[in-house]
Amino acid sequence: MKQAYVELPEGRVHYRCEGDGKTVLLLHMTPLSSIEYAGGMPLLAGTYRVLAMDTPGYGESEAPPRPYQVEDYARVAADFLKAHGVSRAYIAGHLTGAAIGAELAASYPEMVEKLVLTSYPFMDAELRQARKTAPAYQLFCVKEDGAHLMEIWNRWRSEGARPETNQMMVLGYLQAGKGAMSAFQAMLQYNAETRLPLVKCPTLLVSGGAEDKYHAAVAHLEGLIPDTRSRVIPGSRHFIPAERPQEFVQALRAFFG
Repeated sequence: MKQAYVELPEGRVHYRCEGDGKTVLLLHMTPLSSIEYAGGMPLLAGTYRVLAMDTPGYGESEAPPRPYQVEDYARVAADFLKAHGVSRAYIAGHLTGAAIGAELAASYPEMVEKLVLTSYPFMDAELRQARKTAPAYQLFCVKEDGAHLMEIWNRWRSEGARPETNQMMVLGYLQAGKGAMSAFQAMLQYNAETRLPLVKCPTLLVSGGAEDKYHAAVAHLEGLIPDTRSRVIPGSRHFIPAERPQEFVQALRAFFG
């Protein structure tokens, strides 16, 4: 698997790349990076050219020059594809990456052939307002005794993360530093109700069988995005691409064709 950087107008972006064929762009959850897809990329690479970029401010990509909105992250994704000579691609995103992927399809419909949204974090206006003060959306405070590390660990253990996934999450927070919550904060400013109806491409909604809140989100998305179908990964929770890569890739392959 190749790792490299590309210089974009917004700064330097790190990415992983493997395979040849039709391009698939993978967009990760916050605060992880393209490492989230390290297990699944080789399984896709036999058929597709797979690109997984680190969102600005995460992984090894440069932090953005100002607080970004979801629309800004989507513009970077479009510029990333153009920098690789890609005019049209399959897009798959997880959590905040799903929101970025959907906005990419809304703002640049000519660039997105098919779209996969895994555990899309749908929030209506009331929920967005409530979460602005929720602990899960606040930056952790560094503590002298290192207790903040356990706070991060326990936050995601409560979501059912495996120890190895939880370790990736802690490292993701530390690598992003003060910008760790930037993409979360962008989600709290994003009006999905008005943007998602602009997604016109065929869209697959993937959720975990053990996550009721994302089942509810799927129902909202089906009412907002014109052309959808859904896929449930039985027994899975929050971390489908990292913890269930084979089933995740099977869903993508069946949908992309």
